[in-house]
Amino acid sequence: TERTAAALEDQALATMNRVATEYADALDREARRVATMVRLQADRAERLLRTPPDPSAQPWFDDAFDRSDPALALEPRRTAGGVAVQVSLKHQVFRVAPGTSREAVSASAAALVPMTRLYRQLRDPGDAVIRWHYVALENGLSAAWPGHGGYPETYDPRARPWYRAQRDAPGFRWHPPHFDASTQA
Repeated sequence: TERTAAALEDQALATMNRVATEYADALDREARRVATMVRLQADRAERLLRTPPDPSAQPWFDDAFDRSDPALALEPRRTAGGVAVQVSLKHQVFRVAPGTSREAVSASAAALVPMTRLYRQLRDPGDAVIRWHYVALENGLSAAWPGHGGYPETYDPRARPWYRAQRDAPGFRWHPPHFDASTQA
């Protein structure tokens, strides 16, 4: 009985060790995938911002999402926290921070319109890790995809801890989880 118990205990420990190692490997692969996608997104946004925008590019701002403009093709989506949000997979949303004029950031918004194509290419409907893509600029413009409304009037990503930490020490880094300002998820 003692030998059987010891053998079963050894077998259970070996199984637990193998499962923990496989789980750690899966988490590591997922972290590397996310980091690669973030770097790809940042590189693309930087390149687009360095080139003149397409004059026909039409950025959609959060007020159009708040009034549910039919051209946005809004559809219901549940956030990871279970909150129901109307989103557009067709367009990203642009938001102008308080104290910034839309005119001051219009060229940046037009330049970033092509990011929507990249977001759609990266989209995996079954992905439980990457559900939103964001860009926030020092000039007061921010963008999110899928596009959605509901931003608080005072929302300014430049005042958020994750933005300040990233601005102060550029390069890829992980930040603690935080709640999305518009969905609270």
